[in-house]
Amino acid sequence: MNQKYIGSLTPPERKKIQSIATNKSSSKTIKKRSNILLLADSTAGMPMSQKEMAVQCGVSVVTVYNTLKEFCTDRLEPMFKFKRTKATNPPLVTGDIEAHIVAVDSTGIKVTNRGE
Repeated sequence: MNQKYIGSLTPPERKKIQSIATNKSSSKTIKKRSNILLLADSTAGMPMSQKEMAVQCGVSVVTVYNTLKEFCTDRLEPMFKFKRTKATNPPLVTGDIEAHIVAVDSTGIKVTNRGE
């Protein structure tokens, strides 16, 4: 299988990735990304194929490909950040609605929905 992206880590990058991979506070996703990069390092010898890396790390081949692609284009900085920065679904009950519900409940008046 022809691999389009081949990673080669510098010693400081390798040390940083190893510390992230062994850190107990790192998330599971970040640990998997770091393990993929460690397995793909061509400076440490012959790297595994992407399929073997996927099996060993418990991810899909596409995840391995995307991780290596991102590393080869952007290096380390964006690798260990989650892509989603905001909540994907806004809350159904906002602060104003909750305040209205509490105010209506405390007055004891029964409110019915008339299809408005």
